[in-house]
Amino acid sequence: MISKKDLLLKTKISYGQLYRWKREGLIPEEWFVKSSVPSGQETFFDEDLIIPRINKILNLKDEFSMDEIKNFLNPSPSEISFSLDKLKKLDVLDDRIVKKLVDKKSDLNLNEVVLLYALSKARQDVDKTFYNINFDFRLSNFKNYHFEKAKMALLSKRHEGFIIFFNDSLIVSDIDFDIKVYDLEELEKELVVIIKKSLYQN
Repeated sequence: MISKKDLLLKTKISYGQLYRWKREGLIPEEWFVKSSVPSGQETFFDEDLIIPRINKILNLKDEFSMDEIKNFLNPSPSEISFSLDKLKKLDVLDDRIVKKLVDKKSDLNLNEVVLLYALSKARQDVDKTFYNINFDFRLSNFKNYHFEKAKMALLSKRHEGFIIFFNDSLIVSDIDFDIKVYDLEELEKELVVIIKKSLYQN
């Protein structure tokens, strides 16, 4: 962590610039962390995030408008395409899931990455024999899928399992199944936070 005073000295920007960039959305408000110090309160920042961000702003500000810089620095996850390299940088996806479902030549949209994330969660919740879990779909089936109220369920029994999707209620005739339900809308929100943090660090 770096204090606001040390940050201004290190980057040679003014107090006014720092807070103007905050107001304009170039620096996320949550990066301004207030902590108690002997003299009262001081604002601190994660140095690994704030220094690269300020350097990017300084490099771009003479050629682009503040709105353009804001779009460069804070792209919406829904507008991003995810290559294999970007997927690896998220560091939350199971490698075997990615290898099984992702075509190396094509990029994914946010919906498809949400499915990878959900399946990776399921992978963590079962025995290491994930390849005994059956699912019959392609990620591309979910490119334009709306996750509102959508659920994914993992039904498992004797090291065999099935992945199914539903929107309302789930009816299972075999009561011996172990059932784990994943809320895709909630997982999408969780993943967006992870993606934004990854973008801030790059």
